[in-house]
Amino acid sequence: ASQPWQTCAHIMDASRNCSGVPAPSLRVVLVCTSFGQHLAQELGQHATCKPGKKPCVAKGLLPVGGAPLVNYWKRAAEATPRCLPIEQKVFVLCNDDNHDDYVRWATNIGMSEGGFPVENIISNGTSGSQRNGIMSDIACFVEKTGGGATDLVVIECDYLFHPAFNLQRVVEHSLMRGKDTITFLNLADEQNQSQHNIVEFASHGTNPKVSCIKPFPRAGESRSLAAVAPLLVLRKSTIPKVCECAPAMAAECSSPLDAAAKFYHWLPSAVPVYALNVGHVFDCKTFDSYSYLDLLFQYYIRKKTGAPEAPKQARHVVCHTDFTTMFSGGDLAKRLREADGEDGGAGEYAEEEIPAPKMTDPGALDLEEMLPAFNTRYMTIMEEKAADAKNDRNLPVRFADATLRKHNPTSQHPVYTTSNWIYGSKASSQHEMPTKFYGLKAGVTATFPIVGPGNKMDMYRDTSFVCSATTSKVHKSLDDF
Repeated sequence: ASQPWQTCAHIMDASRNCSGVPAPSLRVVLVCTSFGQHLAQELGQHATCKPGKKPCVAKGLLPVGGAPLVNYWKRAAEATPRCLPIEQKVFVLCNDDNHDDYVRWATNIGMSEGGFPVENIISNGTSGSQRNGIMSDIACFVEKTGGGATDLVVIECDYLFHPAFNLQRVVEHSLMRGKDTITFLNLADEQNQSQHNIVEFASHGTNPKVSCIKPFPRAGESRSLAAVAPLLVLRKSTIPKVCECAPAMAAECSSPLDAAAKFYHWLPSAVPVYALNVGHVFDCKTFDSYSYLDLLFQYYIRKKTGAPEAPKQARHVVCHTDFTTMFSGGDLAKRLREADGEDGGAGEYAEEEIPAPKMTDPGALDLEEMLPAFNTRYMTIMEEKAADAKNDRNLPVRFADATLRKHNPTSQHPVYTTSNWIYGSKASSQHEMPTKFYGLKAGVTATFPIVGPGNKMDMYRDTSFVCSATTSKVHKSLDDF
């Protein structure tokens, strides 16, 4: 007897084949369903706010290094042969609140760097703060596109990895292994474990097998420093299982964070899962983390191109970097075809040690070498901004708001009008006001220990003997010697 998910997969296969168009073997879904309400509160007036709704931000459209964040994932997909053509294999899953924003991005050829098919922008139907989590998003995507008959690459667009991240290597490596694959990064210390889903491994090597994933462990609960990264590859045999469990799991979860934790905890218990290290992960959950991400990518692009400020040129260089396609043919392609069976297994190569893939393109700069210098530069910038912000709070009202300054210009006969009068007759504008104010403190003078008449504090008075002549202001004959 077939299992429920196997029946579901056969139905999806039939629905795709009845049109006569061969179904793609792989699909990529860029998950942009986050409402970004916390970030919207920090951005204030720059956030999108629909009538009767809380302010929200489409994080995938935030400018990072001179380009929308989602463009970096679009470039990575365009450089991956298995993700082409984009029109058939790459999709954006958003919510009802930011759907129009992504449609505008897709139809703007300049902003989306060549355009993006509008029909591939799909809403999960949520609005306000109704997001159910990554598992429900996957199930929603499969339901609306019939994507359960293909392998699926799931990318959360609240994050970026390397500016020149090589998605092709992750995809090919995952398909060659023939198992579901998650990505991870190594934390600096155990103090950050409670903020992440921690991966524990059943084997060692460059692509270890995952034994379990512990959601937000407390101190001492796990010795692993590997945290789940927001990119995973699901085999087509796994997707129906995810769709089957999604409704029940969404009902048990109180937040998207909780839903993601339960999903990653469930996944290794349902199917064999392997892991790949992606090195670095940067998010834009808060304004501070977004600022760091934007400045880092700008810094990287300047170093990459050698130009002080050339974001458009830098985008061209990164976008058209020559990604190698060494996994596309030859002996490795033959092994992949042998390993890629109908049951989604990995064939005879399941337990073989596979070389770790490079996570960046051949011409990419090393972030490990770049980050220390950038962090020093970033801390200096942040300290200067903090000092300026502190000084701005002390700016007197007469400088902070130029409209409060009194201005009563005198009248002058047109015949005798001077350039000085013309200049002085105009009221001061805000850009002419000082942006910094360092007022003198009278603390020393006010506490000067001189006692005057009545035993009161008084200003200093010179009572020394005067040896100079006292001159008269009336006549010099009255000078006193």
